[in-house]
Amino acid sequence: TRKVWLYFLRSKDQTFDRFCEWKELVENQQNKKVKCLRTDNGLEFCNLKFDAYCKDHGIERHMTCTYTPQQNGVADRMNRTIMEKVRCMLNESGLGEEFWAEAAATTAYLINRSPASAIDHNVPEELWLNKKPGYKHLRRFGSIAYVHIDQGKLKPRALKGIFIGYPSGTKGYKIWLLEEQKCVISRNVLFHEESVYKDTIEKERVVESEAEPASHSKSTLIKMKTPGNLNSGGVIQV
Repeated sequence: TRKVWLYFLRSKDQTFDRFCEWKELVENQQNKKVKCLRTDNGLEFCNLKFDAYCKDHGIERHMTCTYTPQQNGVADRMNRTIMEKVRCMLNESGLGEEFWAEAAATTAYLINRSPASAIDHNVPEELWLNKKPGYKHLRRFGSIAYVHIDQGKLKPRALKGIFIGYPSGTKGYKIWLLEEQKCVISRNVLFHEESVYKDTIEKERVVESEAEPASHSKSTLIKMKTPGNLNSGGVIQV
């Protein structure tokens, strides 16, 4: 089906545990067994623990030859595709590199819901679940969003943030709140998709340049703390 799963690891030592989780997930969803695993010769895949697990579960191992990435071309090309899209999304939105993981997760989410030429322009998610996915909830990555809150009659009714993705297992949106410097998940969100975070920075420059004398004019960028749950290691595709 060419469906993509994306896992973020703090270290390659977590690869085995994530593979076991993925195996249980796909076998439960499809009522089929994983019969073959194709990987490169990285030590996270080639070790006694991994080999013993595959042997015990009847999983055949296919490993690529050294310096021959084309033998695992599907996975390697997908990794490249994801990172190319991540660069474009971060550049277009104006978000910093600390949001690369959220951009990558959003990319995988969209790839699974887009027609693929390798499967006759079918949609991976549709082939996997045997039903058409929805599209009405899709939003522009990095766009300005206002999260509805209820914190008293005289308090603001919404907090300004940036849309950074779709949470797994929840019908809502992931929003990075600008002033609070934290991520929240909510379904009560008003989107302004005509504007992205980069536009907010440019407006900030204009306001500051107009407020200061011409001889001392300067511009500053909004400094954003790194979300603790975002920058969590490397991207590994199973």
